[in-house]
Amino acid sequence: MFTSTPASRLPRLVGVLRRAQQHGYPRRLGGKPFVSATERVGHALEGQVRFPSDAFHGCVGQYLVQRGDVHQRVCIDSTDYGTVASVELEAWSDIYFKTNLWESMEYGPKVRPLVNGDP
Repeated sequence: MFTSTPASRLPRLVGVLRRAQQHGYPRRLGGKPFVSATERVGHALEGQVRFPSDAFHGCVGQYLVQRGDVHQRVCIDSTDYGTVASVELEAWSDIYFKTNLWESMEYGPKVRPLVNGDP
C-alpha cells in the first residue's frame, strides 16, 4: 500500500485549483488576468512547500518509506549525467536510487540502480 503525504499546508484546496487549471477553466472564464489571479491564490494557499530533508534538488525526489516498523529515507535521482546530483541528499538518504547509473563510475554504498520506464 502506498500513502502520500502532501508537501503543502492545504492540499485539497490547492488540488481543486490545480485541476481547474488543467481543464482550462481560468482561461475560459476570464483570460490571462484570471489565470494569473488563480496562480497567485494557489501560491498563497499552498504556503511554503515542506520537504522531508533540509536539502533540495529539482531532479532528486525525496520520499519517506515505511514497511512495517522500518522507516527509510529514499531518494530517486533522475539526472542524465553519471554523477550523483546531490551529495547532501545522498548523505541524508538510506537508499539513493540513480536512474542513469554509469557502470564506468564508482558510487557510494547507498546508491542503487533504478530502471527508467521511459518509452
